[in-house]
Parts: sequence; structure tokens; C-alpha cells
Amino acid sequence: MDRLFGYGVTTKIVAMMKECLHEKKLVIIAGTSGSGKGTIVDLILSSDVLGASKIPLYTTRNLKSDEVDKDYYHISQKEFDEMRIKNAFFQWQQFPDRCYGISTSDMFNTINKSSYSLIDTGIGATLDLIRVFKEYSLPLASFFIIPIPFEEIMICGGIEKAINIIRKRILKRGRGETSADLQGRLDTARMWFSQIHQLPFTFIENSEGKQHDAFQAIIKALRNN
Repeated sequence: MDRLFGYGVTTKIVAMMKECLHEKKLVIIAGTSGSGKGTIVDLILSSDVLGASKIPLYTTRNLKSDEVDKDYYHISQKEFDEMRIKNAFFQWQQFPDRCYGISTSDMFNTINKSSYSLIDTGIGATLDLIRVFKEYSLPLASFFIIPIPFEEIMICGGIEKAINIIRKRILKRGRGETSADLQGRLDTARMWFSQIHQLPFTFIENSEGKQHDAFQAIIKALRNN
């Protein structure tokens, strides 16, 4: 799918970000549909261990039946374009049918009030953010949630094993995806799994029924970093 993206990063914002992130951590949680990423993010946010908060996203797409306002700021295309023109987004991306953005002010507000600030967005946007943070030497921890061990994905038949688990999870959660929606999500997951050895993440296994183990693995990794 065609995608445009951009940033509102300036020298001043980079300097302010470095100051804000002193003794704090920005954390990216990525994963395909059906990876259990959302459940793990909820575990992190509900735990007092990290004192974490989530940086909200802006989007122009319609609210889904299982979403609540805390997940996104739903705005019109006109409002999105106005924010982009005013350079209000730290990072934004535009698809043919929807747009997403992370407000610079929201990033600063969340980082200032929290020890750990989570970014939970699409994998493509996540990779863009990792590149930007690396370019400006900004501290960042990035995790990718996978349904089976990394080593199993890498062996012959491993990708399809992971895809089968993803398929069962998407169907089980019952969000009413059409056959075309389901196939699109599986094709996207297959694409990311096929290049997993090149992705700049710490990989966290979230096998069936062991979300708490994945959560604990992230906690341990953050504390040791």
C-alpha cells in the first residue's frame, strides 16, 4: 500500500527531547495483527512496576467497535492537514484511506510525567521512528512481539507456523474482519516475518496463554538496559 510520511524534527526539538529523556525511556512495542501486542501493552500500562504511559496517536480513520477514545484522537482530514502544515507532528504517515500522527506536544507531555513512555503504532511507522532516533542519538528501546520463538521462525516452515497461530488468534478475537481483511493481515504478517532477521528489535515471544511471561521479559529487558 502506498504510504507517505514525514517528521517535525528540528534541532531544538532534538535538544529538548534529549533533556526530557534523561533517566527516562521511550519504548516502542511493535507486532503484527494477532501477535498479542495490545494485551501486552495493557499489562504494561496497568502495572505499577514501570510507571508507564502511552503516547496517543491521531488518526483520520473511523472508530472501530472495540476501540475507545483513549486509544486514538479521531480527527478529520482537514484537522490532520492543518496539524501537519503547522509542523505539530513529530511523525506522521498518510495512506490512501487514512492518516496517523504522533503529536510532538503529546510526546513531551507523556515523557515528562512518566518513567517509561510507550509508542504503539504500525511497524512501518515504528521503523521510521527507530531510524530518526538513531540518527539523532536519542535513547530508545524497541520490542517486536512474535507468536513463536525467533529461532523457529527462521527455520524451514517456521513462518507458516507463525502465520497459522496468527490466523487462529485473529479469528478467535471475533472482530468481524472480512475474508479480504484477514488475508491482508496475514499477508502483511508474512512479509514482516520473511525479513525478521533484518528488523532492529528485541524479539519477545508471546506464545499462547503466556502473555504474562512476555510482559515479564520486557520488564527484565528494560531494567537491564
